[in-house]
Amino acid sequence: MRALFPLLLAVAASSAQASPPVDLILRPRPQSYTDSCQSYGLAFAAASIPGGPLQAGTGKQLRVLEVELRKARDAIAKADGSSPYDHAVWKKALEQVSAGALTLDIQYIADFEAFVDKVESMTGISNAEALGPTLAAALVKLPVLTSVNRIGNDSYATGHVVELMGVSRGNTSPPGLAVLNPAVKVGASPEKKTCELDDNVGDTKYQAFVSVERSYALKQFGGKLLFMVVKKK
Repeated sequence: MRALFPLLLAVAASSAQASPPVDLILRPRPQSYTDSCQSYGLAFAAASIPGGPLQAGTGKQLRVLEVELRKARDAIAKADGSSPYDHAVWKKALEQVSAGALTLDIQYIADFEAFVDKVESMTGISNAEALGPTLAAALVKLPVLTSVNRIGNDSYATGHVVELMGVSRGNTSPPGLAVLNPAVKVGASPEKKTCELDDNVGDTKYQAFVSVERSYALKQFGGKLLFMVVKKK
């Protein structure tokens, strides 16, 4: 990891497309609550927009943004009489917190291969396994948010939002996906070394890291796969 850090800094300095802040890749904190994968994903994607209005260069700053987006999500859902898990509510929350500067492009894709092709095109990463998950995440153009029922050995019965950082093409099927999972079920986060004022239940239950996964189950919505990208309006 120490040897990789200077390389990541060089990549970030030399490429306008190296969007995610380096600290969020090397020292990611898990999602704050058991049900805040959506706001975590939105916060990370928003922080990955070069020159965007919602910046977060550290885990602490991302936590602040995650909590703010979650509060906006819950308030909008209550006012609209909607579910806080409605994708349209997430879009409204992002637009509200960013004062209209950002929006959430939401698509539902029926064909799996078309979904993978679109992830590859949006992230700009087709060889995540060869690059390694950390470098792939540093080079991503724009992360893609989707929902899964399973990643590796971790299952999420009602769905779980993760960040896709690229694709790993190869001879095996299905193609590998570079995934930032904010709720890996392997115990307390290694970043939780001292008592922090913003510690929450997620810090005691989960870890967050990027990995290349070839075993996964994407959640379907009416037989289609969720594809979301945070963009400037």
